[in-house]
Amino acid sequence: MIPQKALEYIKQKKLKPAFSYKDVWNEEHITSFTVAKVMQIDILKDMKDAVEKAIANGETLSQFKKNLLPTLYQKGWSGKQIIKDDKTGEDVEVYIDAPHRLKTIYETNLRSAYMKGRFDRSYESDAHPYLATARRSECI
Repeated sequence: MIPQKALEYIKQKKLKPAFSYKDVWNEEHITSFTVAKVMQIDILKDMKDAVEKAIANGETLSQFKKNLLPTLYQKGWSGKQIIKDDKTGEDVEVYIDAPHRLKTIYETNLRSAYMKGRFDRSYESDAHPYLATARRSECI
């Protein structure tokens, strides 16, 4: 079953290129799809499309990478890239196809989409009208 609310949440996000995650304010993350140091809209769109596909098809991390990497390689995004920080003018080395970066993109976006879907489902339900929060340390 496709988690429809999670898919809707990701689809409604607008593309927002940003050099650093700090360049996007907390509230903007709710409506913006961003990946640190991905400044090109077409690359950012490819990443968002891959996340949407992963949610729609229930893809694993390895399937996500397998589908996204050929697109990145075709557009020249492999290995080391030099990105200029607009604020400082400094050139920074980035490995956009590094396994840890792709894992972060996949896990962060899927987790936030699924949690948004779960929140909406709980909030809209008459069966559970109250929500409680717990710190992670309290759940262990």
